[in-house]
Amino acid sequence: MQDLIGRTLGHYRIAEKIGAGGMGEVYRAHDVRLDREVAFKVLPVGVSEDPGRLARFELEAKALAKLTHPNILQIFEFGEDQSVSYAVMELLEGETLRERLAQGPLPWRRALEVGAAIADGLAAAHAEGIVHRDLKPENVFLTVDGRVKVLDFGLARIELQDPSAVTGAPTETAPGTLLGTVGYMAPEQVRGEVADSRSDVFALGAVLYEMVTGRKAFVRATQAETLSAILRDHPPEPSACSTEIEHGVDRVLGRCLEKQPRERFQSASDLAFDLRALLTEGAGSRKAVQAADDDRPSVAVMPFANLSADPEQEFFCDGIVEEIINALAQVRGLRVVARTSAFAFKGKKEDVREIGAALAVGAIVEGSVRKAGDRLRITAQLIDVRDGSHLWSERFDRRLEDIFEIQDEIALAVVENLEVKLLGGERAAVVKRHTDNLEAHNAYLIGLFEWYKMTPEGFERCQELFQEAIDLDPKFAPPYAQLADSFTSVTWWSDQAPKDALAQALPLVEKALSLDPELAHAHSVVGHTTSFFLRDWVAGEKSLRRAVQLAPNDALAHTYLGLLLMMDGRWAEASQRARTALRLDPLSPANSVWAGAVLTFSGEPEEGLSVIERHVVMTPQLWMPSYWLSVGLACTGRFDEARTAAEKALELAGGSSLTHCNLAMICYHRGDQNAGDAHFDTLQRRAQKGYVSPMFLAWLHLARGEPEDALRRTAEALVANDPWVSSHRLMCPAIVPAEPLVDDLLSTALP
Repeated sequence: MQDLIGRTLGHYRIAEKIGAGGMGEVYRAHDVRLDREVAFKVLPVGVSEDPGRLARFELEAKALAKLTHPNILQIFEFGEDQSVSYAVMELLEGETLRERLAQGPLPWRRALEVGAAIADGLAAAHAEGIVHRDLKPENVFLTVDGRVKVLDFGLARIELQDPSAVTGAPTETAPGTLLGTVGYMAPEQVRGEVADSRSDVFALGAVLYEMVTGRKAFVRATQAETLSAILRDHPPEPSACSTEIEHGVDRVLGRCLEKQPRERFQSASDLAFDLRALLTEGAGSRKAVQAADDDRPSVAVMPFANLSADPEQEFFCDGIVEEIINALAQVRGLRVVARTSAFAFKGKKEDVREIGAALAVGAIVEGSVRKAGDRLRITAQLIDVRDGSHLWSERFDRRLEDIFEIQDEIALAVVENLEVKLLGGERAAVVKRHTDNLEAHNAYLIGLFEWYKMTPEGFERCQELFQEAIDLDPKFAPPYAQLADSFTSVTWWSDQAPKDALAQALPLVEKALSLDPELAHAHSVVGHTTSFFLRDWVAGEKSLRRAVQLAPNDALAHTYLGLLLMMDGRWAEASQRARTALRLDPLSPANSVWAGAVLTFSGEPEEGLSVIERHVVMTPQLWMPSYWLSVGLACTGRFDEARTAAEKALELAGGSSLTHCNLAMICYHRGDQNAGDAHFDTLQRRAQKGYVSPMFLAWLHLARGEPEDALRRTAEALVANDPWVSSHRLMCPAIVPAEPLVDDLLSTALP
């Protein structure tokens, strides 16, 4: 390599060499245009003249340029000057993980924290179709301020939308090609097969193993022996290397290092989730404002009191709280209780200690709003639930147009006073503003007020208001997603044709994402719709994981993902998501009973039914808890109790088609043919006049011993994109007989 020190390439003055690797040398350089220090990576002369190596270097630059994540090295520019090809990146101060490991293993809790951060970075890369393929301690950097960065995507496998954009750099590696670093390759890489995201999970497992034990998992005396060990051997459990290591570490790392990709964590996001859950389970002491069931500081934002003369301003008060909750929900290091659970205490005079115990939080935010004309007075205080002491309080006397700034200030004050460290990009997410149009904002807030009523009238009114918000500000993203969600949600529980809902919802959610690609709720709606309606389970899971990544405190996103995992038989992961959703939103009837259903059908029936039964008692006026209780009881063989719950659900739901179908199936199973036929006839008559889910009729035909009719109705459901298709495996054979012809027809439609 020619001497570059002191030269200027592009607008970068080279200062000193700071590193080298197989894909290039790295220098410290000064950006004379922007007056900043950068890392300047170049290919050696000779290699840069090799079209294949140059193409792969450019491919790395393009891969990194697609990624903006706090745990991935940021790239600024790719270029060529004076026959030197280079990439310009952020300059990091600190040491590689390899350099740190030269001092010995990390404390196991610190190792898991680093591992979770690496997994977060890999998850972001995988979401863009990028597989690293060469993760090792040399490619992980620990900065002096505690950040973790994944480096060197030089061997990345990238699914480019336009492969021709990088001439000479194929996106696929020829079968049989061995790529990666021996000792960290997954078995499929050793065999020369195509690597995918699960190969990176294996490599991260090997890195984690080395972090906690100080030993390499598979390295042997020779390269051939190491490759053989990767294919055949299992390393000693970490807890056998040190009594200080929790046994749960054995389970997580063992799953990472499974020989078959299907046996590993199926995504880096899942691995990150399990690592943090393990940290929670092994937590010792906690800060005063941390709840006993979570390692993060936790808070609930309670309904603000309406001190205005006009009771119609209630929506405005609720809307302020909604916005503060949504802002805080972006902070990964903070657990924020969902609105539905916090609002269960609205109008009640509960002691803060009782609220803290019920919601399992360490702090609550209380406040009041007085609105007179265009003037606002808002008070807010952060309270430690242990002793009722005030951690922070403030009064805001402002104009109505300042409401956005007030919400931002309250959210940031909560984060600061709970001593939560904001990661890269999180501060911007907390204060992110989707509209400056106050009228549009108000229409949206009133729409949310109506949405949370969860009544037919509320759904109809919220749709009008979300549309009004869109009309007032066509660039306001959240109402598009909320409106789309309202259309698909109603389809599950009423006789509305799915294709009509999809025709309305899909353009709306696409518009929401075009306006804000990081709107978590929009990704959640896409994931739910793509999987349960369009039955593209892979794409749906990707969107749901993206929603959880963007808003880790969104209980419904965890529940939706848990439902999908349950359908796919990934029961351990599904149960974990359900429990997370319950921690985030413990008092929401809808979220809790869905999470309870996930637990019930994922092999935890006692726990799941207990959750559902609690909400049957808490909300005796709602039909959904009784419905899910009846389904869960029936699927666990308790049919007499199931029938009682099904009859109650039918009554509370006003005779909806779903509850008629459920009760009919239970009646047929118990041999009460006449009662079953009466409900079946009701659905048949409705289907002659309008849409009734063909799956309801298919299940009843199976219960009646009419397989050909069941097959016909199932085919109709598939054509109609009916979401109830996804529930077939829950119903058969637990409640209705299985039928091979129907199962074969659905084999490609279900995960």
